[in-house]
Amino acid sequence: MIKTKELLLILIVTVSTTNCTKQSIFINVDIPNQISNLSKKQIFLNITSEFENFIYQHPQKQSLSIDIGTAQTFLFKKVVKKLFARVQTEGLSPSSTPDFVIKPKLINIELSRPEESGLTSFECRFKYMILIRTQEYVQNHIILAYSRTPKMNKNETQIIAELMSKCIRTIGSKLEIKLLELANEV
Repeated sequence: MIKTKELLLILIVTVSTTNCTKQSIFINVDIPNQISNLSKKQIFLNITSEFENFIYQHPQKQSLSIDIGTAQTFLFKKVVKKLFARVQTEGLSPSSTPDFVIKPKLINIELSRPEESGLTSFECRFKYMILIRTQEYVQNHIILAYSRTPKMNKNETQIIAELMSKCIRTIGSKLEIKLLELANEV
């Protein structure tokens, strides 16, 4: 199990932006721990280096660069490990035959600021494709998240951090529901 100190460090993933003030965006990926019994199914979570190292570069504001890869990798590992007792994340050995192979891919991310959209709010959208392979089938599942927050008296960095955190946690909730459904099917 993860020690409390390590958990606190991991829960808030620091994501740096390169702008004049050199402020950081913190994406909070804290999700509750599982209370029920873990499934005994063997899982291989295939996280690619592209997924793990993904940096979002805002198209209109080049100084807005966010390390999404660290947060999404932590989130996917945490969700899978809280549902399944036997999870492998490093290289699949030829002798290993997992019940599921899960391979996430971030397909699209959009971040709009009020001055870009003409609205009075910031908006964020994430779209993931989750490839799930069992011994019987291969399926792609799409998981979407949308979040919106009004422009408030906070600075832009705080607003974007809260917005991204909401979207990432929504992805975590939807992923958990989808994996529970699949675990009960197989």
